[in-house]
Amino acid sequence: MPDAVLVVGELMANAIEASGVLDTVTVHVRVERDQVILAVWDGAASLPRPQQVESLREKLDLSEGDWDDNGGWGLAIVQSLCSAYWVEPTPPRGKWVCAALACGQERTC
Repeated sequence: MPDAVLVVGELMANAIEASGVLDTVTVHVRVERDQVILAVWDGAASLPRPQQVESLREKLDLSEGDWDDNGGWGLAIVQSLCSAYWVEPTPPRGKWVCAALACGQERTC
């Protein structure tokens, strides 16, 4: 469950940032036998772009004035926790950003 909460939180944060706080953001969760599908819709045309972890480490600024301004890790976290991650555009506007989180004996959603 903690992984699913983290993934949905990251996808929602990206959706709100992309579409603005006054636009609609929709969350769908579907539980299947061995995975949970998490999907977040927003109305923005821009597609999410995961950054390379190596470049994120180079950009990390832990100085006192900037330690809380180190965004950009969200999709890297999603990709590391999930078995699949994809985007489905929804013309005429918006897109679903989806992730599949595997569940099983070794891992609980």
